[in-house]
Amino acid sequence: MKFVVKGAPTVVSIAPNQGGNTVSGGSTIAIYGTGYFGGALTSRDVLKIDLDLPAPVLLNIGNAVFTATSVSKVVVPSGLKTGTYNVRVYTSQLGV
Repeated sequence: MKFVVKGAPTVVSIAPNQGGNTVSGGSTIAIYGTGYFGGALTSRDVLKIDLDLPAPVLLNIGNAVFTATSVSKVVVPSGLKTGTYNVRVYTSQLGV
């Protein structure tokens, strides 16, 4: 029997990495990295995904598809202020 200590998730890339802020219903993105899936058939480690600035904005992951290395169908809401944002993924382990 082994005990596994998991690290924080990583974000390596986002596709697409830009979009308009007036898309009705928001823009859909995929996030690539590691540490997103818990390993069991129905297990996902991701608790939430947000944009960090100027104030945290939660992204909709209600219909997202999770694998160990990607989260697809993540919805970025419309109406965001123009700018560059860091994407943060939070799991039961840690956030990045």
